[in-house]
Formats: sequence, C-alpha cells, structure tokens
Amino acid sequence: MRIMLYASSYLPSIGGREVVVHQLALAYQELGHDVRVVGPGAWWNSRKIKFPYPLHRWPRIPLLTKEGAWLLQLLLVKILYRPDIIHAHSTYPTGYIAARLKKFLKFPLIITPHGQDIHVIPEINFGHRLNPVLDKKIQYALDAAEKITAISDSVAKSIKQTNVAADKIVSIPNGVDLKRFQGKQKSDIYKYLNIPADSQLILTTGNYHPRKGHEVLIESIQQAIKTEARIVLVIVGRTSEQLIAKVNAEGLSAHVKFTGPLGVPLDISEEQEDILAALLNNVKIYVSSSVNEGAEGMSLALLEAMSAGVCPIVTDISGNRDIVINGKNGVVVPPSSPGEMADAIIQVLHDENKRIELKNNAIELAKNFGWLEIAKKYISLYEMVISV
Repeated sequence: MRIMLYASSYLPSIGGREVVVHQLALAYQELGHDVRVVGPGAWWNSRKIKFPYPLHRWPRIPLLTKEGAWLLQLLLVKILYRPDIIHAHSTYPTGYIAARLKKFLKFPLIITPHGQDIHVIPEINFGHRLNPVLDKKIQYALDAAEKITAISDSVAKSIKQTNVAADKIVSIPNGVDLKRFQGKQKSDIYKYLNIPADSQLILTTGNYHPRKGHEVLIESIQQAIKTEARIVLVIVGRTSEQLIAKVNAEGLSAHVKFTGPLGVPLDISEEQEDILAALLNNVKIYVSSSVNEGAEGMSLALLEAMSAGVCPIVTDISGNRDIVINGKNGVVVPPSSPGEMADAIIQVLHDENKRIELKNNAIELAKNFGWLEIAKKYISLYEMVISV
C-alpha cells in the first residue's frame, strides 16, 4: 500500500504529533508498505537530517498565501506519488488542505486530531475551534474525510461535538516505542542535572501551557519536600519565564530542574544520547498534572513513562484515566489539588513495595500499545476505506 502521512510540522521539532507520525512511518515500513511523510516546513534548516523513509519538506512559495502554497504543494506530491490513501495528522491545516484537494481529486482521506485542533476549553482560551473561521474549516475537513480517528475518549467526545456522523469515528490510541524506553541508557542523569546521587527524581513532560498544571505541580512539590527533602522535579519541554521566575521566587531551584525540549533519537549517530530515555531509567514517579477536562488526548509521554517502568501519578481527567487505574497501575488524584498530589507523591516514594507493584502493572499495560500493533489497526482501517 502507498501511504501518505500528511503533517504540518516534524522532527526535530518536538511534540506528540511529530513522534506519532515518525513511529507510524517506521512501523509501516516494517510491515512492508510504501510510506512517505509530506508537508512539514523547515525545508532549509532541517535539510541535513535524514530519515529511513522519504520525507518531503516544503519551502515557502513567494506571492502565494500559506493555504494556497500548501494546496499547490500537496497537489504536486499527490500527482507524483499517487498514494492509495492520505492520512492527515490534525484537522487544520493538513486535514483542511487535503479536504480541499479531495474536492477536485478523489482519494480516501483519514484525519487524526491530536488535541488543540479539536478540543475546546473556553476557560483558558484553548482550541482552534474557538476561532469561527478555523471552526468552519475544521468542520469542512471532518465532513470530507472517510474516517476520523480518536486517540482517546476525550478526543472522541470533542469530535462528536461537531456535526460529524458517529459512524465516521474510529478509536485508535497512540502507541509507544517499547524498545527505546525499556532499554538501559548510559547517560549519568545525576551529573547531567547537577544534583545529588540520592535525589528522588520526579518527571513531567510537556511544553508549557496553563492547562498542563505546571504551577499546581510546583506547589505540590513545595509541600512534598517538607517531608522528603531529596525530591527533585524535572520538567521536560518548552517552558515559560513566568514558571522559572516562580521557582526562583519560591526558593525551589534546587528541587525543580528545567531541561527544555529533548530531541528524539533519529539513528543519525550511535553516539547520540537519549536523555529522555535515561531520565525515565532513573525517575521514581511520572506526573501528568493537567487541570482541565479535555486538556489531554492520549498522552504519549505518559505511555512512554509507563513502558519504562515508572509509576504514574495523574490527575483525574480523560486521557489520563483512559490508561491509569487508581491503585492498580498508578495513582489518580483530583485536578488542581496540590495537597492531594503532594500526599500521593510522598506515599509512593515511601512505600517501595506498592510503587514496584504499580510500576510493574504499568509496564504490562504499556505492552498493549507497541507501535507495530497500533500501525496494524491503522492499516486495517485504510484497507476498509480503500475497499469501499
């Protein structure tokens, strides 16, 4: 099968969507399909980065609007590559541009929303659909697609809030690179972070946004260190000056460390360090602290932590509770509750037997989300759509 994965941004830019597309491309190749990734920018800056599958980055086209340029570029690749199916990752811009082209060139189209392009949280002004212009374009894309896949219950719920027919929605979760996160890493994380070797490491991953609950998590750490002074929270991802200022103002710089975004290994060099995997080899707890219902799809970072054998503590919102069962493979606490989060952190750190039980169950659950198995679900969907 000739498969086009259509994405507006790509590695080395770090985000869940970029990792999903990369892993699907690798899995499709392993399953014997002809796959290529189409659509991301950074044509010049990322020109030296090589992938084990064809990748078409797009340069800017003078005198054309962005949407006009995207439409022309997709048309050219569609004619030259002749894919059996186009799988757009996001409703806008990729889903919308593919839908417009589909009006003139008939082809099967699958769209996978990844969060902000489908969720609506007015309280924090989150979601493309809050913009009436984008909302109309997103609806156009969803109407044109043969199927829309939902990576979590919350994403499925948001799709249903549009005018899409229920039978067009297919639930397929995100996956996890089991080999990457279950292997042992050589990097000395304690030296990397410049912290004592007996530090009790807690990790959270995600680019800063108020919905992620970083402020609440820092408040819980402030409470937890009164009982366990060795706690160090590591925040991976793009952060904000306000968050860093809060940590410094509260005197927590020894207990909260920021790494910034950490790259995904692309097999460019065997010497390339995988700091995120090394962190997951060493942390005791992974925290997902999002504060709003609908703020998470299915968290790729959470799955990665569970596959690495890290005990998760998560807030009780869809996306988190889709995969974490309180007391079985992790701990679930109410959102925006720093006191309860702090209590859960201390209990997990101080009850080694329970922590081991939770992390072992987390590993077992993560085994069901290997990328090869997730890719097979998508292939079955493609085959069904193509055969109609």
